[in-house]
Amino acid sequence: VKINGNEDMLEKRPYIEFLDFAVVFEILISHKGEDTVTVSVSNSLAETWNVLPPVIFKDAMRNSMKNFPAVVTTINDMLGLAPEEDDPRNTFYVMTNSIRHCGATTMFYEGELERTYKCIGPFSIIPSSVHEVLLVPDTLKIPSEELKGMLIDVNETIVADKDILGDHIYRFDP
Repeated sequence: VKINGNEDMLEKRPYIEFLDFAVVFEILISHKGEDTVTVSVSNSLAETWNVLPPVIFKDAMRNSMKNFPAVVTTINDMLGLAPEEDDPRNTFYVMTNSIRHCGATTMFYEGELERTYKCIGPFSIIPSSVHEVLLVPDTLKIPSEELKGMLIDVNETIVADKDILGDHIYRFDP
């Protein structure tokens, strides 16, 4: 989640800070089709388990990578539109997990951004929501100010407040 604006919620939950994100933790109860039921990990639950946020993060990443692998696809494929006829490096990509719930965490999966880099080259990361991130290859030559404007517009008009991940654009070019 976005740190700024979620301070009240973050007081009650263990989390890991990364850039302007707070990685919070949930326990999946069930997932059927579009319906996903989770329980948030609270500070009291973490205290009962006697574990600190870095341990929860490590376990959550291991379990998520195993049970909900990363999916990187073109935005057209994700939306069910006709595929681009151009070079596949000239399109936006969506990175999420196999259930499309809290899929932005896939950017923390070990080696996932590096694997994507090998396929599309350097790219910008648009944190579009807690459920996915958009990857924009440098080959598109879209200025970062334009990408940030798109992100702010989508955050203001489409994404639910609770699902906003951030309002900064990040670059990946190892």
